[in-house]
Amino acid sequence: GGPLYYAQYFAESWMFEYLSGLDDFANHKLTPEELVRLYGLHVAIMGFASNYFNSRALGSALLAYVAVSAREIVRGHPENVRALFAHDTNILYLRHLLDLDWIATGWPMHAAPTGGALVFEVRGQAVRTVFRAQSPQSQHSGEGTVDEAVLVIP
Repeated sequence: GGPLYYAQYFAESWMFEYLSGLDDFANHKLTPEELVRLYGLHVAIMGFASNYFNSRALGSALLAYVAVSAREIVRGHPENVRALFAHDTNILYLRHLLDLDWIATGWPMHAAPTGGALVFEVRGQAVRTVFRAQSPQSQHSGEGTVDEAVLVIP
């Protein structure tokens, strides 16, 4: 890895420090706003790693499970809630496979931050897709609400 790899590596590490509530994140060298901008490098690198082709190879089984679960709920299966816990990479695979875009409050576009969730809500015969995440400032302080962006699947 070259300089961009190391920059995104430290951006992710420092972001974890900040989200954990530490006030001495990034060795006191960055403001929260500068950290979010630097974190954009991590988001970009994750975008390369979770490209459409990798998403097809590594995310198709997860998408199939989501689709089968939605179908079972529509057909009246007694369990109407399914919770899948996944790494940010898995969420980004689904983003590519479904051609989704989102901007979570306070984050760079397409960020899948710690505590973020891609939610599929079955409503009759339709599925409403939402991305939920707290802003970096809310996670840092432990206060605030979870913001929601409604997504449209083309």
